[in-house]
This record gives sequence, C-alpha cells and structure tokens, in this order.
Amino acid sequence: MVLDMFCGKVIHGDGLARVLGYPTANVHVSSSVVNLVDGVYAALASVGANTFQSVLIVSQSGKKTEVHILDKALELYGQDITVEPLAYISSLVPCKSTEDLQKVMHLGVEKVRLFFLSTI
Repeated sequence: MVLDMFCGKVIHGDGLARVLGYPTANVHVSSSVVNLVDGVYAALASVGANTFQSVLIVSQSGKKTEVHILDKALELYGQDITVEPLAYISSLVPCKSTEDLQKVMHLGVEKVRLFFLSTI
C-alpha cells in the first residue's frame, strides 16, 4: 500500500501530549489531503532540510493530524512540515484518563521505534 505524503503548517494544539512527555506538532492540513484512516503510523517528517523518524497520529478521519518526532525536542510552531506516512501501526485506543493515554502513547511510540529498527 502506498501512502500519500502531505504538507502543512505546524499550529498550536492543546499541549496535552507535551505534558504527557510526547510533544506533538499539530499539522494544519485539509482532511481531504490526509487520505488516511484514523490510527498511528510510522512516518518521516521533514522540516527544512532535516528529516526525522516520527509517529503520525491521525484522528477523526484526518481532521486532527499530529506528529511526534522521535528523540528530538524542537520548536516548530509556524513552520511548514512535510509528512511521509510509511506504515500503519495500530488503531486509536479510547482512553478514560490521562494516565491511560500516556500508556497508550508510550506503546505507540515503542511500536514505531520497532518499525524503524526492523527496516535497518
């Protein structure tokens, strides 16, 4: 399956992912451009000349698109970002608490790390 690359501008979100230890770049992009089912993806995210291994989270059929860049703490607000989804990793899991959400986020990040390790 070929997944379509997309571009957008990084905007401010609610900041919850940052508080939970997994800061994300919220990407402002039309849901018609993000032609992906809701879920967690392994992706490459490019900002300027730099490309990073990343976790892509798509929810509400593309209406909310976030990227967690692995092992980097970058300030990306207002910058253009290009995202290349590589593989679907898992579906989104409903969470009843922030503690549950943090655990689910950790699991998703670890699954994406394993994806990148397996492609070496």
